[in-house]
Amino acid sequence: MIYSGDLATPIVEVDMSDFNDIMVDFDHRIIFDMGNWSEIDYKISFAEQIISAQPADKEGYLTMIGTNQCSFRNKADYESTRRAARDAAKRPAPAATTYSVTSVPIPE
Repeated sequence: MIYSGDLATPIVEVDMSDFNDIMVDFDHRIIFDMGNWSEIDYKISFAEQIISAQPADKEGYLTMIGTNQCSFRNKADYESTRRAARDAAKRPAPAATTYSVTSVPIPE
């Protein structure tokens, strides 16, 4: 556990490999994409308020949008979408279709 302090839901991991896309793991069940480190206290507090109002078994991804909104995606839905996108990227692109235009005389 990294931090529990006054939080109802403890922070167990923080990924800061990209300082503009910081990921915070709350209780191994909700990943919070808080964006950059600006206003970190506010963002953590805001996310924690949202998370603590959820059922204890709810899992998913919470993303900070702007300065005062968050978007939540259910874990199963999020991972299904990611899997579909990954599969689509693996498929070869369809072959190009070639069209030819034939000149036809127009009767007068």
